Amino acid sequence: MPDVATPDSTTPVHRFASGLLLVVVPVAGALLATALFVLAELVGLRPLQHAPFTVSEAAAVGDGPALVRLLYTGHSPNARYPVGADLLRPLVPGALMPIEAAVLGNQPAMIAVLELWGVPIDDSLRAHLLCLADRAAAEAAAEALRRGRPAAACADPAPH
Repeated sequence: MPDVATPDSTTPVHRFASGLLLVVVPVAGALLATALFVLAELVGLRPLQHAPFTVSEAAAVGDGPALVRLLYTGHSPNARYPVGADLLRPLVPGALMPIEAAVLGNQPAMIAVLELWGVPIDDSLRAHLLCLADRAAAEAAAEALRRGRPAAACADPAPH
């Protein structure tokens, strides 16, 4: 069998190519990872999305375990809490009561949890919440607010 010439790994060209690969591969990998992250953000995925920090955020996104944990640790189900800009801010600026956030997020299960935790929903609040549901096209939340009660409609869009 004839001897096949193999490149000498000690030549300057081979050492340069090896060194170049040690730099190019990690940089290319970092660029690829960054491009994938940006692409995920552009299509609406949130790779680094945080868990809800407030009672209202938990109610808005339907995170029942976080909602109950926050209520159990002493947060009031009736207070107003800030909501992240990317959650409901286009619909309602500023802080929201958890029940309002649950309605705007179209989360009927969270409405039920908040009622169990003692959120008093009188006729005035119910009318306000139905207005929010109408504004946000939150049909499931509106149905949960009407269930088992006399027919109610949005009467006053002013904040409660």
